[in-house]
Amino acid sequence: MRFILCGLMLTTLGLPAWAGRIDDSPERARELDRQCEAQRTELLKPIQEEKIRECIGEGREEAWCRRHFRGYGWGAVVGGNRMARFYEDLPVCVEALELRKRIQP
Repeated sequence: MRFILCGLMLTTLGLPAWAGRIDDSPERARELDRQCEAQRTELLKPIQEEKIRECIGEGREEAWCRRHFRGYGWGAVVGGNRMARFYEDLPVCVEALELRKRIQP
């Protein structure tokens, strides 16, 4: 009986530390990356569409404008220059980056 109580006490004492542990798994990192990409896509799509409309309004072909601006805001390389990456400061994106730093060797 004493051993059962001792084991139960040890399990109970260790539970709060285990229960409050942060999920540092690679699966969690991938999920955060997916959420970050989805939120960035939602915010970038209207901006990209506006750039495409402006481009077409300047007399360029729609197909060319779509190719040119498809990476706008994602940090794509255009003409040898890297464009700015927008919305990397979203909370889920910051959390994903911090988690990747913690779990990668």
